[in-house]
Amino acid sequence: MSVTVMKDGLQKISDGGTVGLAALTIHLYQNNFTPTKGDTLAAYTEATFSGYAAQNSGALGGDVWDGVNFVWTQQAATVTFSVGAGGVPNNVYGAYWTSADGKLIAAERFAGAPIVMNTLGFSIGYTPTLTSESKF
Repeated sequence: MSVTVMKDGLQKISDGGTVGLAALTIHLYQNNFTPTKGDTLAAYTEATFSGYAAQNSGALGGDVWDGVNFVWTQQAATVTFSVGAGGVPNNVYGAYWTSADGKLIAAERFAGAPIVMNTLGFSIGYTPTLTSESKF
């Protein structure tokens, strides 16, 4: 799937490029939901599996041009989510991004079946990536 950019994300990008996205926090969500442009934070049920915590990925990096596929790409640092002790499992369907001021910036549903977060030590990495092919 591709990233869907929400109204507040588009506003921050149009106001100052990705400067307005200098401190992204990445969250995982556990409800079976496909992001749409008009979403609010209420559309996402944040993960609660043992050991879960939202992660700060910092800012999106500078533009990288792919001249073969004609796509601009910007990425933030990869974040890792790991299952801890406690035995609370979740099925994780995707990730959503919030800004430092708590605005919903973007969301992405993972391809395929949900990721089952139920085994101590199991982890997944996620790299926030915005492309010119994202749904604005």
